[in-house]
Amino acid sequence: MEKTRETGKIEKNKKKQEKRKVVSPFLIITLTVSFLVLAISLVSLVHTIKNLPLEIKEVEVSFEVGGFMGIDLNNESLTFGVLVPGYSAERKIHFKNNYEFPVYIEPVFSKEVERFLSSGQIYFLGVDEELNIPITLRIPQEEEFGNHSGFIKFKIYEDKR
Repeated sequence: MEKTRETGKIEKNKKKQEKRKVVSPFLIITLTVSFLVLAISLVSLVHTIKNLPLEIKEVEVSFEVGGFMGIDLNNESLTFGVLVPGYSAERKIHFKNNYEFPVYIEPVFSKEVERFLSSGQIYFLGVDEELNIPITLRIPQEEEFGNHSGFIKFKIYEDKR
């Protein structure tokens, strides 16, 4: 009877050890994968934080597609007035780098106006440098008459070149 109990205990211990052997590699793999995911997430977060803009200036944009040309002068937003299909117009937005280091400016157009507007990709400004960024509006020949509005975001980043 005593041997049977001991044999039973030995078998239970063997089964526990076998389970530990099976769980141990699985646990190591799970921990390794979790660590890698965490490390990649942290690297991605640091990269994102480093690439955040210093400042974002948002400028409203509006124009009308019509049968005649008309000019609209406004100092608070970027207005083009009335344009005839097939024509284009240009306005400039003034920027000055007031930071103590070089910056670059990236214009980003809202979806409502992005197919009509264009500008250079990126503009670089040194310390105290000023620049007029041109924004060109092109109305396709087949465009229907109507009012359009949206915005341009000028994202300003530190130039680390």
